[in-house]
Amino acid sequence: MIFVHGYLDLYGLDPYEFRVFAHIARRGTCISTVETIALICKMSVRKVQGVLKRLDQLGLVQKETRKGRTTQYRVAPVDDWKKPEYCDKVEKERAKVIERMKS
Repeated sequence: MIFVHGYLDLYGLDPYEFRVFAHIARRGTCISTVETIALICKMSVRKVQGVLKRLDQLGLVQKETRKGRTTQYRVAPVDDWKKPEYCDKVEKERAKVIERMKS
């Protein structure tokens, strides 16, 4: 069974961001090359590069550059995620999910 938490589902990632995020999350620590991520996620290398940069900017992933080796990515703790931009309807749904997380 696959479980996607409501907090992630309502974060507002586009399909490319969601797919790369899922690739990283599934591995715990992702040391795949950009080329391998592109192959597995069915997108161009350029697209993966842009998505990884965006996920890093949003605080969803932690990036560790390793000299002479591939860059390592991990899912960042939810507290480190930047607040997403939403329309009012999605924000109401998100508030419900956050409230359930607290209880």
